[in-house]
Amino acid sequence: MADNFFRLLRLLQLVPRAPKSIDAERLDAILKSEGTDYTRRTIQRDLIELSRLAFGLECLDDSKPYRWRFTEDAAVVQLPGLDPQSALALRLVEMHIERALPRSTVRALQPHLQAAKRALDGKPVARWLDRVRLVPRSQPLLPPKVDGAVTGVVHEALLEGRQIKARYRKRGETHAKEVVLHPLGLIYRDAVGCLLATTFGYTDTRQYQLHRFVDAELLDDMANTAPGFDIDEYIAKGEIDFLLGDGEMAVELRFDESAAILLEETPLSARQEIHRQADGQVVVRAVVPDTMVLRSWLLGFGGSVEVLRPKALRDAVAEAHRAAARRYRAGARPKRTSTRGQRHHQHP
Repeated sequence: MADNFFRLLRLLQLVPRAPKSIDAERLDAILKSEGTDYTRRTIQRDLIELSRLAFGLECLDDSKPYRWRFTEDAAVVQLPGLDPQSALALRLVEMHIERALPRSTVRALQPHLQAAKRALDGKPVARWLDRVRLVPRSQPLLPPKVDGAVTGVVHEALLEGRQIKARYRKRGETHAKEVVLHPLGLIYRDAVGCLLATTFGYTDTRQYQLHRFVDAELLDDMANTAPGFDIDEYIAKGEIDFLLGDGEMAVELRFDESAAILLEETPLSARQEIHRQADGQVVVRAVVPDTMVLRSWLLGFGGSVEVLRPKALRDAVAEAHRAAARRYRAGARPKRTSTRGQRHHQHP
């Protein structure tokens, strides 16, 4: 009795959900590799009996060997059942990191996500979903339009280590060029997804924004690996922040006291020192990559920060402020307007 129960339970675990399927021969091989020995006829009989129950199991008998699968809308059967805390975790995955998951994974998770919603219905823990939000610090932007088929190809290529043939349009260009890419990683920054890949036989890592792909095709050829590539190291070096200089640099910044509070609570880097001065100003020293994002961040403080060193960074920020001042002065000039023929009305 127990042997029959565990065999049936294991069969339910091994049969995939549509659109994937599996035949009895493959199921037999898996069970034998796990140390159990059943006849193929027994497995076929079990599958037929299980298909008569309310599990959503179906047989594809349009060709031989017959294949088995769960329907896409089949209910999730779990032992033990989905508890509210696990259901909450699944709902948070759906809300916040779904776009970073492979399309195939999201499809496979759909029944579990639906089960999570049912498990949370009426439970006090569900209030968490109404009371916690992730808010970007920078100006929020609407996400660019990305072809869903392109995203699916990129995800599958990364999962399977295969090449991509695509038409890609660079920023500012009107015509797309065909490229063959060897994917290395995928980074999402706020609303924009960026594929890291090599191409044309080069070994340097390049960035391809997902919304600039016109189309993409998954190739059978395996992608070239990049020895030594590490996505976390790539990010830490500032590559994704539009690196301007070579490596890191030591900066010294003088902030108004109110502006410096931000860096006391959220340091600029792990190597940061803060020194308060008698006049209330705060000097911050840190080691950071020289990136366009850093410069934009400094400019966002306006007159509340002064770059003391390095000189190249100080000059760049000062020139950006001078250029802005020239533009505002030019835009502030009043335009002469003729009053001839105009009627003036006095208001009571």
